[in-house]
Amino acid sequence: MIGKKAAIIATAATLGAVAGPPLAVAIITGIGFGAGGIASGTLAAEIMASYGGFVTAGSTCAILQSIGAAGLGAAQAIASALAIGSVAAGVAAVGATGGADEDGQEPGEEETKDE
Repeated sequence: MIGKKAAIIATAATLGAVAGPPLAVAIITGIGFGAGGIASGTLAAEIMASYGGFVTAGSTCAILQSIGAAGLGAAQAIASALAIGSVAAGVAAVGATGGADEDGQEPGEEETKDE
């Protein structure tokens, strides 16, 4: 039987992996990388301007524009699912293992007996 903490961690990892790829695309398009190119006056335009007019193939700007225009490819979707799922699991692990235990006792606190 799976424990409560393990279930929390597994659920967070699964939700992060499932929600990760569409969330990544939404963020990338939200900052201005889109199907019609880079939108003026956006963070994406500032990123592009930082290249001084020489955006090379394979650069971060080029990759983000590709994702904004066409979405995630299979490899990018898998990578973002693994990354975001792992981060979500890590955050859940820290949250699930910190604080009071199931008996309401804080870590390091000695149990007192009623007499």
